[in-house]
Amino acid sequence: MIKKVFHSHNGFTLLEILITIALLAAGIIPIITVLSTGISAERSIESRAVALALAMEKMEGVRDTAYAGIAAVASTAVASFTDYSYKIDVASPAANLKQVTVTVTWVFKGANQALSLSTYVANVT
Repeated sequence: MIKKVFHSHNGFTLLEILITIALLAAGIIPIITVLSTGISAERSIESRAVALALAMEKMEGVRDTAYAGIAAVASTAVASFTDYSYKIDVASPAANLKQVTVTVTWVFKGANQALSLSTYVANVT
């Protein structure tokens, strides 16, 4: 008696699996790169927003100070944000006029960053 041997061709070959993995990896790597770039940009924007808020707070403090009391402040660490520091520069471009510049500095990804706000304060009597 002769037996017929049937070979089943169900399933995947190793080559098909390797090609599928390579195609999936080629599609996933750009997606991961885009996500990583987006997260880095979000952190950069967040640190800049914190710096802007700190600079605005210090500028409001200057505006609330009497004209005679407005003075420069050397670089000072911000108590609640240890990665940030600020300084206030005061110049007198004309009589009864002061130019006030608040500069906030911080480190982001190993690079020094700075944000400055300037305003003029007049002595109105």
